[in-house]
Amino acid sequence: MDKEIVRLPKVNDSDSQEEGAPARAHTSSEGTSPPGEPVPAVLVAPAKLVAATRAAFRSEALERIEQVAEAGGLELTLDLRSTTEVDASGLGVLVMLRKRAGERGLVLQLLHARDPVRRLLATSKLDTLFRFID
Repeated sequence: MDKEIVRLPKVNDSDSQEEGAPARAHTSSEGTSPPGEPVPAVLVAPAKLVAATRAAFRSEALERIEQVAEAGGLELTLDLRSTTEVDASGLGVLVMLRKRAGERGLVLQLLHARDPVRRLLATSKLDTLFRFID
């Protein structure tokens, strides 16, 4: 049986970040929490969740999943309000993060996902994997 390769379109939005501007994932609060303080359970995705930003975001997100799980958290919220472009590697990261969060007993929620991102998830039949928060 031959395997079919499906190429997913990039999701663009007219409000996208300027070309060449650095894409950086960042957390809702910089630095680490003091001992005894809850770990922030919100992670802000980069403006472009594409091959060029995938590795750095993946690393940061996996670290945050571990921190939240070790702190006894139940969910991790991924803030997508600034994310205007997602490619196939970005979709792969989202699915991998959802799987890892589930393995650690966490629910991964997508906060303020823009319509183009939601459409891409729906088109690729991945929207059912996530809880969306507006």
